[in-house]
Amino acid sequence: MDNVRLIIDINNIARPYNMTIRNLRIKADEEKGEASVIEGGERMNKGAVTLGFSVSGSYENLQAFLADLAKSLRLVDVTSVTFSSNDRNVYDYNIELQTYWLK
Repeated sequence: MDNVRLIIDINNIARPYNMTIRNLRIKADEEKGEASVIEGGERMNKGAVTLGFSVSGSYENLQAFLADLAKSLRLVDVTSVTFSSNDRNVYDYNIELQTYWLK
């Protein structure tokens, strides 16, 4: 798994909405890292990694960012979104997602 490429890809999705990824947290999911997938009669192992990060922006920009993330070719599951507000209609979002790859 190329974690740097993952971060660059997600940051490129966020860029059109004036959002920049910060406060990165990466955790390899050991428990899910040994799961098997049966493809055409062959057993293939898959890996998983959890990525947490923060972005700031309006609610509308967050919705558009998440919609673009869902349309991307990279398989990701958004597992958590939390936010804090201020008085400028700009929110700080903490997002956690999980992505997978074949070993």
